Amino acid sequence: MADDLTIQTGGKERGIVINDDWPGYSLELFNYPKHYSGDLECVYIPHGVIMDRTERLARNIMGDLGDHDIVVLCVLKAGYQFCADLVERIKALSRNSDHTLPMSVNFIRLKSYVNDQSTEDLHIVGAEDLSFLTGKNVLIVEAIVDTGKTMKTLLKHVEAFRPKMIKVAGLLVKRVPNSSGCLPDYVGFEIPNRFVVGYALDYNEYFRDLNDSAEEMFPQEAWTLPMRGHAVTTVIKPKDPHSCSLLVDTPQGLPIDHWTRCIIIRTSIVIFITKL
Repeated sequence: MADDLTIQTGGKERGIVINDDWPGYSLELFNYPKHYSGDLECVYIPHGVIMDRTERLARNIMGDLGDHDIVVLCVLKAGYQFCADLVERIKALSRNSDHTLPMSVNFIRLKSYVNDQSTEDLHIVGAEDLSFLTGKNVLIVEAIVDTGKTMKTLLKHVEAFRPKMIKVAGLLVKRVPNSSGCLPDYVGFEIPNRFVVGYALDYNEYFRDLNDSAEEMFPQEAWTLPMRGHAVTTVIKPKDPHSCSLLVDTPQGLPIDHWTRCIIIRTSIVIFITKL
């Protein structure tokens, strides 16, 4: 499943590194909501593995920050499950240790995804006034770091309120070619550049109720077609006889008649990914 359990890079731990060719686990081995049976390819990271790794991160955080009061800043919506489990494990360790870690938890919401694509347009909700962070030790908890640009923007915003210290815990970090180099201090898993859902990670609000981290059903083949007229009937049907609808999400300002590259999901939805 991984190259190494922990690999040091630039003083920061990469976490459990999952290979590019990791196929995941068969869905037949796990319980999951059956209304997603046609949408998921595999269970990528089982729930138990996530829990064990989260407990280890909690121990690392306790070891580093056990003598400091911490303000936890949970990034919603995707981060709520990871944050809740991480905080609960820190509390459990604190109860059974000579070192206590007093914590308060606050929430902000970032929105930078449209469908399965990370965008440059970042919206920060609930962070207009973070003056309560001034002089405090801050732990930002995020579910997934993609290019790192979102986290970089958030860090810059938080730094403007002059906290004493900022640390970041991220459950997942993607290996992407356009990474900004902004990495969390505490990493659960380093994963390939694939779109994963579950454990509060969503696709347009779907799949948050999965306990495990699963890979969505994106076939390998990509087709090029014009997004107008009877594209489903004339172009997609011959390739996918089960296609019955066409749903295209285009970036703001892109005319619908531009040629686009699309991929087909088994639910017969066509998702825009890039302009040619």
